[in-house]
Amino acid sequence: MARNIKISKDKLTQMLQGQGVSIESLQDRLRAAIAWNGVTEAAIMPQVQVSELELDKQAAEKMNSYNGFDYILKEVIFVAPGGRGASGRTSQANRYRQQFKGCDSAVDLSLNYTDAAVIDLGRRNATQLPEAVAKELAGLNVGGITRPRVVNTGVSMLAVCEKAVAEDLTFIKSDLRANAGNAALETKATNYLEDLRSRAKIIYN
Repeated sequence: MARNIKISKDKLTQMLQGQGVSIESLQDRLRAAIAWNGVTEAAIMPQVQVSELELDKQAAEKMNSYNGFDYILKEVIFVAPGGRGASGRTSQANRYRQQFKGCDSAVDLSLNYTDAAVIDLGRRNATQLPEAVAKELAGLNVGGITRPRVVNTGVSMLAVCEKAVAEDLTFIKSDLRANAGNAALETKATNYLEDLRSRAKIIYN
């Protein structure tokens, strides 16, 4: 732990003691956490079951007018680290967007601008994208490009190179499965602890 926060073990001990926590108490908590992880994996996780039929039903219900597409995308980024100069870069991005004729010429067009890059994002399902972006992409045809958006690295646009109606619900089901599994695991763990406490015997010597 000391290495992770780049201090010495003695300094960590001092910091803990300053907050009224002994190093022994920390070690006990770590041992308990490691033991509980072992119990969770061995005794609780095998009890967690997620219905694939229910996941299919929920995934189908989540499909709507904008998240039912698969795309092949390119990102066009006008570099502005930390958003500095984003206003000027947005103006350039809008000029690029007006001149954009499709993915095949995206790189060549970017060469007319300073610090502009074209990145192949490959295949993306709409559910992997922010909702606002997915909604805009749903309204674009192949060869279209989104409006400029300010991101951490600069000003970004997404170009649609291919677009198809998604027949695979894997992406939606993966998120649903994770959420359902976590909820079921939490419930099982709570019940397991309550059962242990109800049957525990504390013997004082």
